[in-house]
Amino acid sequence: HVIHSMTNIATLASDRGMTLLFVLVPDKETIYFDAIPAPARNGMRPTILPELESRMRTNGLAVVNLLPAFKAAAAKGELLYWRDDTHWNAEGVAIAAEAIRAAWYGPSGSRP
Repeated sequence: HVIHSMTNIATLASDRGMTLLFVLVPDKETIYFDAIPAPARNGMRPTILPELESRMRTNGLAVVNLLPAFKAAAAKGELLYWRDDTHWNAEGVAIAAEAIRAAWYGPSGSRP
C-alpha cells in the first residue's frame, strides 16, 4: 500500500511537470544501535529502509536513502544527532544535504 501511494503521488507530481524525490531518513537508534545498552535493545526491530528503497526503485520512484551515508559517518565517530534529542545536528544536516544533492544532480552537478 505504501509503494502504491507513493507511486500515485509521484504520478500526480509528474502530471504537473514536477519530479518528486523521496528521501528515506534513518532514526537515531538505527544509526547508533551499537551504542544502545543490550537490555534497551530488546524488542527493537531492524530498519526497513533498504527493502523500502529497493521496492521504490523497482517501481520507478526517485529515492535517496540516507542510511548508508549516515552509517558511514557514524562509523568514523561522527555525531549526526543532538546528544539529548533525535534531531540532526549541523553535521547530520550537511551529510543529508550532500546525499540529496548527489542523488538529484549526480556527479555532473546538473540535472539531466
